[in-house]
Amino acid sequence: MIGRRHVVLWLWCALALGLFAANGRAQDYGAQADRPNIEPFLFRRRVVPSQKFSKAQLETWQSAASNHRPGEADESSREAASLSPEDLADVIAGFEWGTEALPGGRDKTDLTRRAVVLHTDIAVTAAAETAQPDQTTVSTSASLHFGAAMELVNFLKQRLPRGRDDPFILTWWQAVAAQLGRLHETVSSPHFMVRALSQFPRDTEILLMAGVQFEFLASPVAQDAQAGWEPAYERKAEELYREVLKKDPTVVEARIRLARVLGQLRRPEQAAAELDKALDDGAPRSLRFFKYLFLGESRTELNRFGPAREAYERALGLYPGAQSAHLGLSRLERRAGNRSGSAAAIERLIELPHDAQAREDPWSDYFTAGPAARAADMLESLRAPLRK
Repeated sequence: MIGRRHVVLWLWCALALGLFAANGRAQDYGAQADRPNIEPFLFRRRVVPSQKFSKAQLETWQSAASNHRPGEADESSREAASLSPEDLADVIAGFEWGTEALPGGRDKTDLTRRAVVLHTDIAVTAAAETAQPDQTTVSTSASLHFGAAMELVNFLKQRLPRGRDDPFILTWWQAVAAQLGRLHETVSSPHFMVRALSQFPRDTEILLMAGVQFEFLASPVAQDAQAGWEPAYERKAEELYREVLKKDPTVVEARIRLARVLGQLRRPEQAAAELDKALDDGAPRSLRFFKYLFLGESRTELNRFGPAREAYERALGLYPGAQSAHLGLSRLERRAGNRSGSAAAIERLIELPHDAQAREDPWSDYFTAGPAARAADMLESLRAPLRK
């Protein structure tokens, strides 16, 4: 007869073999089943390549990264974009693990940077081709390749000697944050901004872009899909703008945006005080317009009708056809009990020529102003060193 001890040993062996087989299957898959996506994107990171890994495919990908012309939709980008999500995960895992000589005699850090730009370019192109006015997230292809680029950026950071920084890494985070802001993306962007802030908590550009993102999430456009979160997003935006100003009080855009958020939070006295401190000498015309537009709004809420009227008139002096300022002036006159003045402001708006230039209004681009408007320049800063 088999004794109880033998039964227990047999069960332990069976369990150990089962776990070994399970681990083997997970390793065969390549990512270990519990490896998460590279949040906030769809690229699924693998610790080691799967059994389907092809060394020839890795070499093709490395050549594509080495030969890609930054900023162009060339044969290299088309080659890399054709990889399936599984094959892309395999080649990046194989690249990170590999020790073989690289194409063109490049070192691994240089080729990693080039691969980051390659996948960022693919993602930017895919996002632009599929962008819709009511889109809340980037396309599957854009998300996959933004995620691949992020994995490579993380790998690049791991290769740095302790205590060293790589400006390329910060530039990538800034450029992609600006790109997501330009697209009005509301699903991946908040998570991306949180990760960016965790890595660069003192960078004023990242802080400002994160503030703009959370301010946008509180806007009526975004709240159609996420109703009820306005105050939380506005308070987060306030916190981020204040952090920018703590680090650099001269950032006029952060002060003006902070004032708008304070107005939305029904704190017009504080909003007006911030705007009075905003020195706009040398600031872009659109930023000066926002200052006087928001100053008109906050003074109206405080029943300071004369100074509010003056602020709106200064805004209209910068952009005579701006609907937002005409409507603000009309609301001011109505609140002041001047019905005829309110109607006159609307009549002036109606009588304006109907061409776009005559009715130019910076408010329509408020959430893509600032850093998001510089997205193309930031991407160029990322690409330019690799063209040499």
